[in-house]
Amino acid sequence: MTYGLPSGTNIPYGAAGFPGWVYALGKAFGLQASTYPDHQESERAEAGFAPNPQHLNRGIDWAGSVPDMQRFAEYLLSIRSHLEQVIWQNPNTSQRVGVAGGDDVTTAPYYADDYANHTDHVHTRQSQQIPLPEGAPMPDPRPDFNEYALWSGNNQSRNGIKPDLWIIHTQEGNGNADSLARWLGGNVQASYHYTISQAADGGVTVCDVVDTDLSSWSVLSANNRSINLCFAGSSAAWTREQWMTQKRAIDVAAYLAVQDCRKYSIPLTVISPPYSQGRAGITDHAYVTKVLGDGTHTDVGRNFPWDYFSERIQVWAGGGPKPKPPVTPAPISDSERLRLIWEQLMGPGGKGWPQLGGKSLVDAVAELLKR
Repeated sequence: MTYGLPSGTNIPYGAAGFPGWVYALGKAFGLQASTYPDHQESERAEAGFAPNPQHLNRGIDWAGSVPDMQRFAEYLLSIRSHLEQVIWQNPNTSQRVGVAGGDDVTTAPYYADDYANHTDHVHTRQSQQIPLPEGAPMPDPRPDFNEYALWSGNNQSRNGIKPDLWIIHTQEGNGNADSLARWLGGNVQASYHYTISQAADGGVTVCDVVDTDLSSWSVLSANNRSINLCFAGSSAAWTREQWMTQKRAIDVAAYLAVQDCRKYSIPLTVISPPYSQGRAGITDHAYVTKVLGDGTHTDVGRNFPWDYFSERIQVWAGGGPKPKPPVTPAPISDSERLRLIWEQLMGPGGKGWPQLGGKSLVDAVAELLKR
């Protein structure tokens, strides 16, 4: 599997945005991964480096405890043919690990000027997936989306209250996840835990605005008991068709809901209209208005595709999409096989092929040989 993120990618330590194998590898060694714009986006002509004409971001920095980073670096050295670069120097023992173009350059002067800057993280460059160590769990499936933090100070402590609601919202304005998150970081009396949007090319962006351990300013008296996500650029007046143009964003929202509900033990129950009595689960802002009796908001509106959202909740709660089993052709009996062969030779109903002048295949070939 080839590897390379778009040029300019910025993923802080612990944030989403890498392929699943990166998180699985980090988990296996107790490390977190990060990258930043212009991180190993160059085209290098050296032996052992793959062509990079698109200037993909192929660098990853891995950080954790010194023993875990040492163990990781030694593992990478043992599978160095899968890597283009490894740079690490243990700050406690001065042990070094260096890989260049798949070769061990630990004792060579290749990275002599670089080791001192790589004592708090292990640096790698790769153009393919780094193999997981034997016995490591496979990466969890997840939808494709880019996630980064634009933190807002508009939040408060939960005061010991455990969240039991996961709530979706509309913006009622123009914008995307990034622009809405930046606005929420200003001097406004509002915020959400997440903003999300889907671009014209189908790409989904999630901005983390408030840590889910804190309360966002989203639903008045229900703030302390809820986690809140807003679909940027959306409106409660949208038709179902308009909502379904954002189906990938809805899918990602379902994935986030499942992760948070599991973290905070919120029931994976979708509470859609018409609402019954108050209960814990996944719902929208209108639930707070109509059932909890606070506020006047009606989002996400009557045309939100609750059926699709609920289906995606179930998919991610079940571990993600399951591969379709291969289709096995139905067996053909001997008599049916003979019938098909006879029909191919003699034509439909044994009356010859119209395109061969009513002749059978054998007769038509024989006529050609006489010419």
